[in-house]
Amino acid sequence: MNNDLNKIVIGVFGHVDAGKTTLAENLLYKTGAIRKLGRVDHKDAFLDYNQIEKERGITIFNKEARFNYKDREYIYIDTPGHNDFKEESKRALKILDAAILIISAIDQNIDDTKKIYERLLTYNLPIIIFINKMDISYKNEEEILLDLKNNLSQNVINVNQIKELLNEGLIDNIYDSLINHEILPLIYGSALKDNNIDLLLDTLNDYLKPKEYNDILNAYIYRISNINKERYAYIKIMSGTLKNKTVFNENNKINEIYLINGNDYKLIQEAKQNDVVAVKGIKDFKVGTYLPSLINDLDIEDKYTNILLVSGNKYNIYNQIKVLNDEMPSLNIHLIENDLFININGLLEKEIVLKTFKERFNLDVELGIKEITEEVIEEEEIEEVKDSHYTYSRMNISDEEVNRVFNNTFNPKQRVLPNNKKEVKEETTYIKQKEIIYLIDGYNLMHYDDELDDISKTNFIDARNKLINIVCDYAAYINGECILVFDAYKNYTHNPSISKYDNITIVYTRTKQSADQYIQEKTKELVKDYKVIVVSSDALEQQQIFSDGGLRMSSREFYLRYDSLKKYNKHIENKPNKPLSELRKILFEDGNNS
Repeated sequence: MNNDLNKIVIGVFGHVDAGKTTLAENLLYKTGAIRKLGRVDHKDAFLDYNQIEKERGITIFNKEARFNYKDREYIYIDTPGHNDFKEESKRALKILDAAILIISAIDQNIDDTKKIYERLLTYNLPIIIFINKMDISYKNEEEILLDLKNNLSQNVINVNQIKELLNEGLIDNIYDSLINHEILPLIYGSALKDNNIDLLLDTLNDYLKPKEYNDILNAYIYRISNINKERYAYIKIMSGTLKNKTVFNENNKINEIYLINGNDYKLIQEAKQNDVVAVKGIKDFKVGTYLPSLINDLDIEDKYTNILLVSGNKYNIYNQIKVLNDEMPSLNIHLIENDLFININGLLEKEIVLKTFKERFNLDVELGIKEITEEVIEEEEIEEVKDSHYTYSRMNISDEEVNRVFNNTFNPKQRVLPNNKKEVKEETTYIKQKEIIYLIDGYNLMHYDDELDDISKTNFIDARNKLINIVCDYAAYINGECILVFDAYKNYTHNPSISKYDNITIVYTRTKQSADQYIQEKTKELVKDYKVIVVSSDALEQQQIFSDGGLRMSSREFYLRYDSLKKYNKHIENKPNKPLSELRKILFEDGNNS
């Protein structure tokens, strides 16, 4: 396999003080990525380079590191463990190929661990459990395994038993079993004492695999930071290649691409599938944006728990501090009727935010509580504020500087490159925006909804009709074409059928063809001309969709977005310009229209 593509992105999750950062240090040291082991209590950990993190001894922001093991490169995402920063860790989930759930043997903190585990389940990621601090545990391995089986899943299994199951033929495909959480490998060890770190590395290497290469660009912005007044967007390349000088629209052109390793940034010209990079030049795309489709899937709850009490012009202050909405979207800072509102999740986040206001913006801020009605938010909210006051200044420029600028502008000299190399002009890639198509796995969506699922047990047709009406309603809010696919696998009809119903298209697959098979086939064809979003919570189907160049939306995300659209009547996409007859021809090439 091409080494450029043999990369896997893993993330570590766990409750506070489980040992996430210590595990990261040992993995990096063990694989030669760093020369010295750092420690959280010594304030010299490789990934805790933020000053506030050093002071508090906790991880607050997602961080990236790289290490090589055997023939593979791993991109390691260290996430916050404190509940106040759970939104930060959730944003990392969208870019991962697998997750390590780290649990402290001396304080399993089972309630928080269970919440983290359930969050991981929704993203269909292989999960490997690492029990840390076994060197000081008062429980033995059997007691811990029983606790996990009772509180997390009966599918937790000691990693040493997996090879036996494979040898006996009791597991057909280990990777599929991991994706479907039929197996949750368990490793006992100690990050601080370097106990079973090798076993963890071997487990990652033996049982995980990179996705098959697809040359259609699909990337995802999972975080944004502002460093020295420069805006960096951190991007996972889901498929294809992201090149420098790529133009998405008039305000967003990639000027520089960097490989990230802790606090080190290395300039590169392109990034391939499954890499994680930082880019400059993306001015207004937000966290949660897919490239090049420009669809944003980040759901920010419209709640405001606090009012910012600060002296001065609120409009000027808002324009100054709104960059924090890029870095920590859950803060959701807004200006409403000359008041500044913010969402704070807990005491620790409050401390961090107030400290940030003081150190970055020199603002002394207090927090107050104020009731806000939905009517005020919807009608009075000011999304973009431009200051009406201007300051003029005079700059003195020397005659030498004026002559230099004049000569460079009107008499440009040939650049001399080292070693007699010829200067190569970088090619600009312009991204053509495509119309949006939703391919919706009907029965997957129906059975996710508890109410519809209950109705289907007594009146299947009624449940299906209710689902059709929900999708029609959804299609009325979004300006994209919805294709609702029903599985006719067990029906005794030879040909599939396709029909127009209200504002959507309904497809019934042919005999012995499942809905996910149909959707995968059509995704490969449609991505050439459309932005394809597949709505399904089927784990294997979601994995395949990314490989084929499509986007995915889980059934849960569909219902959350549907509720949000109904509440705020938002329109988020552009209506396809291609005639429906052309789309239907692609959808249904081998059957009869009905």
